[in-house]
This record gives sequence, C-alpha cells and structure tokens, in this order.
Amino acid sequence: MTSRLLWACIVLASTALLLGFTLDGPWLWLPAVLSLAGFWLLGEWRRWSWAASVSLVLCTALAAVGMALDLRAGWMLVSLVAALIAWDLSLFLAMLQSIPQVDGANKLEQDHLRRLGLAAGLGLLFGALALSVHARLSFWAMVLLGLVGILSFSRVVAFFRVESE
Repeated sequence: MTSRLLWACIVLASTALLLGFTLDGPWLWLPAVLSLAGFWLLGEWRRWSWAASVSLVLCTALAAVGMALDLRAGWMLVSLVAALIAWDLSLFLAMLQSIPQVDGANKLEQDHLRRLGLAAGLGLLFGALALSVHARLSFWAMVLLGLVGILSFSRVVAFFRVESE
C-alpha cells in the first residue's frame, strides 16, 4: 500500500506543479515539470536512494519559481505537500527494505502513515491559512513568529517521538 501511495504522491506533486504553471503561466516550464516527474518516477523504479531527495529539492525550487511568477499558490502548496509525502515514503520504504525482517511491519507502516497523514493535513491547513490571511508585520515580528513556529514544531515532533516509543 505504501509503495502505491508513494507513486500516487509523485504523480500528484507533478500534476499540481503542472497545473500551477500551465493554467496561468508560460508553457515554457512544462518540460522542466515533466522532466522532474519522469526523473522521480525513474529514480523510484530503479531504487536510486538519492533520487527522492534531489527530486524534493527540484520540486521545491519549481514551486518557489511559480510563487515568484505569481502563479496559483494553492497548486504550489499541494505540490510541495505531496512531494514531502513522497520523499518521506521513499525514505521509509528504503529503511524497511534495508532491514531483513521487521517484526510488526504492518503496524509500523500504519503508525507511520497515520503520523504522516496528520502532518500533511496540518501542513495543508496552515499553508492554506498562510496563503489566505494577509497581515502587515515588521521584520522582527516575522522573525519572532518564525522562531515561535520552529520551537512549536520541534516540541510537536518531540512529543510524537516519545509517543511512538
């Protein structure tokens, strides 16, 4: 199930980027998006361990270009969340395959998917809120809010690590 979800997330990330670039923007980015999708799918098929990380960086860069070009931000957000899920699942599957026999692999997989779904859902929710709420803040207020966000996120991650052990 996890490998099918991985492939679906790669396709979703690529499709969202494709829609974000082609609905309002120039079609000249179409080859870059299609190349990224093809490279990522090929990397997963060939089990290149480094392909997921490179693809995540490229997807993030393309989404940043889309945001800089004032394209539809919602598609860029969906693409990034799907790319993060695909990257995480790729690393998770590689970890599972590197261990000869995993006791309780189904439970481990279900727990991982549950936590990943929660993180992705919250990421989409907060991303959508960030895209829809417009507030004028000073630079130092943004730095302070960023630090509070990073600290809060690290506490949530620490909580889930303790909870899963």
